[in-house]
Amino acid sequence: MIANIEQELLSRLEYCTNLPSPPGVAIRIIELNKNPDVKINDVVNVIRLDPAISAKLIRMANSPIYAKQRKTENLRQAIILFGPYNALTLALSFSVVSSIRGNTDKNIDYSLFWRRSLTSAITCQLLGQLLTNGKDSELFLAGLIQDIGILALDRTNNEIYQDAGALQSSHQALWEHEKNTIGIDHAEVGAWLIDHWNFPSSLTNAIRGSHNPLHDTIDPDHLMLAKIVAIASDIADIICNDDIGKNITHLIERANELLGIDGDMIVSILETAISEIKPMADLFEVNIGDSKYLESINDQAKEILMLRSMQSASDAKELMSINASLKNHTETLEEEKRRDHLTQLFNRLHLDKTIVDEFNNSEEYGYPLSLAFIDIDYFKAINDEHGHQVGDECLKHVAHILIHETRGSDTIYRYGGEEFIILMSGTGTEGAHIVCARILDAFRKKACFISTDLHIPFTVSIGVATQGETSEFKEANNLLRAADKAVYTAKLNGRNRAVFYEEDIK
Repeated sequence: MIANIEQELLSRLEYCTNLPSPPGVAIRIIELNKNPDVKINDVVNVIRLDPAISAKLIRMANSPIYAKQRKTENLRQAIILFGPYNALTLALSFSVVSSIRGNTDKNIDYSLFWRRSLTSAITCQLLGQLLTNGKDSELFLAGLIQDIGILALDRTNNEIYQDAGALQSSHQALWEHEKNTIGIDHAEVGAWLIDHWNFPSSLTNAIRGSHNPLHDTIDPDHLMLAKIVAIASDIADIICNDDIGKNITHLIERANELLGIDGDMIVSILETAISEIKPMADLFEVNIGDSKYLESINDQAKEILMLRSMQSASDAKELMSINASLKNHTETLEEEKRRDHLTQLFNRLHLDKTIVDEFNNSEEYGYPLSLAFIDIDYFKAINDEHGHQVGDECLKHVAHILIHETRGSDTIYRYGGEEFIILMSGTGTEGAHIVCARILDAFRKKACFISTDLHIPFTVSIGVATQGETSEFKEANNLLRAADKAVYTAKLNGRNRAVFYEEDIK
């Protein structure tokens, strides 16, 4: 129970039948989120109960915020990318929003409400990435629902926001109106509501402190979260008021006081948040009204950054340019070290680094991992008859076919000479069979084009081993050796085929 809520209001809240409430899937997610040893299969089984949430998690995994080298194609891969806890938190965000976004109470400006909620959520996430270790998804949810107390108050007191339309864009003014009218603010009510839903105490504290993080009721263990939500709330006010210039100085001073970050960082976060509001609104399927004002806000943010200190901005730009150049150069060198110069596939050095991670993830999260070892049939004869330049073209041809016939979630390596490796994360024996069949068929149909009068036809032999189904290997190298043994068997049995590893393989 929240002590600051008077008994009369508390009774109205407890017995109000039209309060926002988490749907069944959200309740199961909350329970699962309390388990520190939650397994990835448990997360998959709960989230897949809601196909809409599953689809949105996959979309978010492929968004610019999270997208990695490989495309995320299914729910399991998305959860592996986020991690079980963050995946549950993001799923909870989608679930809670879906339960309240249809409300159309005439006293509430819902376009403004959702614009502000999404701005707070995005800003909380950006600040969380900067200032906390792995709390950004939890902060995203805190920012998203920090104003849910407004909905609860409106349902228990139809008059409180009846004449408060103009106040809704300024939460300081709205806070004063609530205090003067009923003696309590929506942050306290929102904290009571999500505590009533059995949300984690960290979220309760973050929402309770969203306008006054230094209040003595905030648990010191969650003080940083409360401070971040408070600054995100201030940023949301500025963006939704379309008046950066009037409030930016106060915001920068407060952000420096609470979080120790400077004005340039605040303006940078403003610009990033503004660019992500519309895509996030589309993902959550909420209406934020006319988004043209975002362009104006973005222009104001850029002007303020320039006007704050022309020389500092110039120096910072030059330094950023130098840093970006050095970063690009470093990334280029790093990428070159990971790539085979001839085929542009990943090389053996990169395989040695990634196969252990993929194997460990497979073990930890309980999903299968298949490895295909591919060897060109009679490649030495091609080199002997046509020369090494033609042989090199054949190796490029192999790379082209493997890229074309595999999936975005598969990773291809040139292991050395005429040998190639495909790592298929989250893929069992059945899926590996399909991929190998496509590859074999492609080589049978497509010769390597050297010139108009020279086409080199050749086939490949494939050995496959799968961790987590028929076999349990102790380490990644054992998986690789098993696939190597299987490809050797494929060659002994006539080549141009795929052989799957078994314990008694010859």
